Amino acid sequence: MERNRSVVKSRRKPSGAAVQRADLTDALYRAFFEEWAERGFAAISLERVAARAGAGKAAIYRRF
Repeated sequence: MERNRSVVKSRRKPSGAAVQRADLTDALYRAFFEEWAERGFAAISLERVAARAGAGKAAIYRRF
């Protein structure tokens, strides 16, 4: 016997997981390229990129 399943599945809200914000992702990209332009690729520091973007290093690790 089959169960009746709705054709349209509703999406759940994420629970407990970090929701990535597009504005923070953009800020991280901008901070990375500014840091690269100032110091060069070999001297990029994740700490400085995160500080410049106003985020923590974990935000970088979650995205990349």
